[in-house]
Amino acid sequence: MTPEETKAYRSAQYQKNRDKVLKTANEYYAANRETILAYKKAYAAENREEIAIKKAARYQKNKDVVLAKSKTRYSDKSPEILEQQAEWRLQAKKEGLAHYGKNGQLQCCWPECDITDLDMLTLDHIVNDGAEHRRKKFPGGASACTRLKNAGYPEGFQTLCANHQLKKETERKRLERKQRHAKDAILIRAQRRPSLNSKHVHETKYHTYQVRIQGDYYGTFKTLEKAMAVRNAVLTQKGMIQ
Repeated sequence: MTPEETKAYRSAQYQKNRDKVLKTANEYYAANRETILAYKKAYAAENREEIAIKKAARYQKNKDVVLAKSKTRYSDKSPEILEQQAEWRLQAKKEGLAHYGKNGQLQCCWPECDITDLDMLTLDHIVNDGAEHRRKKFPGGASACTRLKNAGYPEGFQTLCANHQLKKETERKRLERKQRHAKDAILIRAQRRPSLNSKHVHETKYHTYQVRIQGDYYGTFKTLEKAMAVRNAVLTQKGMIQ
């Protein structure tokens, strides 16, 4: 028999005994499910690149057929598919937020906060590196919880309610602002003469620096160094400093 004849014969035999073949296959899978899944997982890990290449080639070869089937399946079962996706997202979010919640429960980690409403809970980056993660295409919502689960739930996250997520960010910005102002004040005191302190260079609420000497305005500058340079030049010209 030629290869084509062999293929046709096997196809005919399968169609003739389809129910029996499927029943046997399902019984075997049910009895050896864990072994089969472990083998598939190990094979996928060892041949990830090869599988991706074959999958891409198969898709390109059958692109029109794949897209047509996908479109038909989605249009025929869209309400069911959307409902399944919503259930998946909800379950993934519950598992992730519960893992990072207070005492491993679905609850806000803020002291004395007892919020357990799933719709009010969020995933928080403990060290405030969420922007860095987003730049690396780290997803949000249920997808973030799924990715963290697949990674073994790494440290660095906690569950917070929306209010305390906002409060944490507000406190961070407030502390950062105080530290910046304290640093600026130290720089100003270090670079001015004590007798002229706070008389010629003034920090504005926009974190710029104005130079005013004896009632005259000499400009607003973005950096303290520039303001101090102008101040010193004017004072030298006026003979107020040597």
